Amino acid sequence: MMSEFCGTCEEALSAQGAMDYATCSACKNGYHFDCTSVGESSWRTMGDSRRTAWKCPTCRDAANARNTKVVITTPDPKEQNTRSASSEQLTKQKELTKQKERAGQSSKLSDLEAESPIVTLLVARMAELEKRLTEKIDQGFSKSQNDIKEVKDKIKEFETALNFYGDSVDQAVKTVKVFEQNMVLMEKRLEKSETENKEMKTKLRNMEIQVNGLSQKDFNNKIEISGIKDNTVDKDEVTKKMLNKLENRAGEILFKTEKMTREGDTAKTTIVVEFKTQEVRNMVLTKIKEKRLYSQLEDVFPNNGSNVYINEALCPYYKKLLYQASKIKKDKKYAFLWVKDGKILLKKAENGKTMRLDCLDDLGKI
Repeated sequence: MMSEFCGTCEEALSAQGAMDYATCSACKNGYHFDCTSVGESSWRTMGDSRRTAWKCPTCRDAANARNTKVVITTPDPKEQNTRSASSEQLTKQKELTKQKERAGQSSKLSDLEAESPIVTLLVARMAELEKRLTEKIDQGFSKSQNDIKEVKDKIKEFETALNFYGDSVDQAVKTVKVFEQNMVLMEKRLEKSETENKEMKTKLRNMEIQVNGLSQKDFNNKIEISGIKDNTVDKDEVTKKMLNKLENRAGEILFKTEKMTREGDTAKTTIVVEFKTQEVRNMVLTKIKEKRLYSQLEDVFPNNGSNVYINEALCPYYKKLLYQASKIKKDKKYAFLWVKDGKILLKKAENGKTMRLDCLDDLGKI
């Protein structure tokens, strides 16, 4: 089961998704990008196969140690019992020979033992040769000169192989370093592109807000009367009667009207009333709310008890934004969503912070 905490700093991992932290394919632990050897840009640009095969430094080192483990052989105890205990000279010769062999090869073995599985195989062969030499010395010095020459030839062959594989390893290391340098350059270019994209998105958002704001200015002196069931109503007559209910003589307020009717079984009529200025529009709206006029229009046009809505008029883009915001308000249980002077405002609770919605991208912040 994957841990919810970083395998290095033990802090909580992001809950947004698996791309926000690195996951080890061996131990299944997650790691912050600052806590491990892979950067965020590298992780996001990896293919699925590389991400699923990635290992943390601890698991990678453990795997390398297993792959390079040397098999050590020991002499057979029965064969040791057959040695001549009385031959002190043979024992000294054996120790001297071992010391020479170990002194000549130990430094090279320790340096190259962890470089390649092939080197590990060669080390095992060397151990076998050492065992054979020990057996020959224990049995006596007959034919020892030929045996020693054979061992020396094998050692020389072994050294040649070590030099060859050492050169190959050096070349591989250089290739890896060049690859790593190229990866660093690619990461820097990617980071630069991401920064430029963010700046471009910010500029586009600001331009979109400015354009929509200019479009809304044409609607800031208008109101909408919506929810009218009768599509035959006289728009001018309805407006005059409504203004008279506000204790204002209709002739004193200049206006012009536009009627829009939706088609279909649920067709309803909307009347858009345009006033001379935004101040006049705001004064009319204030009195409508004070007198709760939207519930007193049955004598103006019968509506069979259906609700009538009187609100600020919005441009098409802001209408879409308000509609999307109303769905999110319902889903996330926000307390207030309203329009004031062409601005769409949202509040979580009565004493909460007011949020202004300027464009559709702002819905992602809710």
